[in-house]
Amino acid sequence: MACDVLNLAHSYHRGRPNLFIFGSVDSFLKAGKSLFDKLDGLPYATFINVGMESPDQETLDSLGKPIRAEEVKDAFRRQILKEFREIKIVSRLPVFLYLAQRL
Repeated sequence: MACDVLNLAHSYHRGRPNLFIFGSVDSFLKAGKSLFDKLDGLPYATFINVGMESPDQETLDSLGKPIRAEEVKDAFRRQILKEFREIKIVSRLPVFLYLAQRL
């Protein structure tokens, strides 16, 4: 719908417009393979950005995240990288990790 509303087919920019999607590991895994198939069929160059929560409690609190820093640290030690690999395997699109850090 955005492609039509923004009239991107007639844009002065050449090539496919970029689409950047941000979400948590859990949200992408729960969405399943059908999400990646739909994204791959869009008229965009799509980039998937998987969010990793900050292991700093003050940052989590200021962002209103309902998770404790200790849980984040524990996830980094085990499951996060495994789940990230699963997303990369299911998706043919570029997948990147990002971490919300306090400046």
